[in-house]
Amino acid sequence: MAHRADEAEETHAFFEAVAAEQGWVPPQGAIKAYPKHSIYFIHKSLDDRLLGAVKLVMGNKDEGLPILGTWPELPLAGRVDVAELSIIALAPEARGRGSSFLPLSAELWRHSVLAGVQELWAELEPRMVNAYRRFGWPCEVAGELRDYWGDPLYPCRVRIEEAWASYVEKAAKQEKYRRALEQSARDTPYQSWL
Repeated sequence: MAHRADEAEETHAFFEAVAAEQGWVPPQGAIKAYPKHSIYFIHKSLDDRLLGAVKLVMGNKDEGLPILGTWPELPLAGRVDVAELSIIALAPEARGRGSSFLPLSAELWRHSVLAGVQELWAELEPRMVNAYRRFGWPCEVAGELRDYWGDPLYPCRVRIEEAWASYVEKAAKQEKYRRALEQSARDTPYQSWL
């Protein structure tokens, strides 16, 4: 997790580079928006290159959540038991293998559980809804397809407890999920699920 200002700036630059490479069109200032409630999770290579990063915006009563700018009807305003996966970005060499996504997910889930988050929200392309489900995130489409950062996306919800159950099932079959689940569950009530 990035706490220092220089790490946040490095993460912002990484998000901007991935956005340009992927053709994302974030509104002016969106990458740095919600500073009071944003938490960054980063994954680096052994030679200190940033391979992946997640910006999580915690539910709050003052800044709101980015998703509400496009789907204001969602029941999220003022809630502190939710969080939004505002940005998920992986370097090209880290995509498709889970090598960066699993450790990022582990720390994200751990933080969410310890912070009392019940639901994670994200904006996903239609093809990515099923990709996340296969990965172990039981995504539920919670609204209509709308333009978000230049792409048609769905607002999606993942309930924490359902996600843990899905990960436990995958962990029984795959060692990499087992390791990620052990990392996620340490010092949380879910440690007893292992």
